[in-house]
Amino acid sequence: MCGDGVEVEILIEEGATDGDPAAALAAFKEAARKEGRRLLDLAEGAEPRPWVTHVQETLSGYRRHHGHAWYARGPQLFVLHAFVREQDETSGARLRAHLHRLEVGPPNDSWFLVHLAAVRAPRDPRSAAARLEAGIGYANNERYKNVPLGLRLMAEGLAGLRPGELTPEAHFRGAQALGLAQLTSGAREASIETWKRAIELAEKTAQPAALGANAWYNLACAYALLARLDEAFDALGRAFACPDAATATQLKAHANSDPDLEALRKDERWAKVTGQGG
Repeated sequence: MCGDGVEVEILIEEGATDGDPAAALAAFKEAARKEGRRLLDLAEGAEPRPWVTHVQETLSGYRRHHGHAWYARGPQLFVLHAFVREQDETSGARLRAHLHRLEVGPPNDSWFLVHLAAVRAPRDPRSAAARLEAGIGYANNERYKNVPLGLRLMAEGLAGLRPGELTPEAHFRGAQALGLAQLTSGAREASIETWKRAIELAEKTAQPAALGANAWYNLACAYALLARLDEAFDALGRAFACPDAATATQLKAHANSDPDLEALRKDERWAKVTGQGG
């Protein structure tokens, strides 16, 4: 569903049968509160009435307000989750129009969670930045999980970025997201080149030492998982040499139990690189 430049995506998931919509709504609100969301304007009525729960900062540099609306039809409860851009003052009215027209169903004995994403695109959806963000979503969001597609979109997005299309920090986060997805999916050889690129990108950010150290650490993980121990120890030593003391301390603490570095902890060089004695 789309109109006036607003893109709308609807996902319907069948939930557990619940004959008490009020109780189901209360459970939904309580779950949102436990996740740390701010529930505002909790108006109730026959029609969907959205409220803001939290704000998300995107890689492309704009903010997205997450809103929810609900209504009941017999034993069914429908919860709508909408994304709207903060800067667009007219998004709220357009979103409400979409919600009022929205048909949810089919009627049965179950209630559904309806996920509706309405975002005024900040750029061409075919752009490199848009592909990068889409890839991150596919690789990491359990709702849409499609790691191969996510890896491909992220790689294409990073390769196609124009100078200045993203801030240095966002560019680094994009490379970091790809590197982590490659590591966790077993694409370790590919992740090595990604982490080398991330190390270069970190130099252009406002926190070159801390971000660079994190990239070096993950590069060490990739080498260790490939049994390239000499290179792994070299990368890990560079990570631990970070002039930001808090970052270095945090990385050393994490390394002591990181399963990716198990092969290094069995090596006699571990004590030296971590400074834990001879």
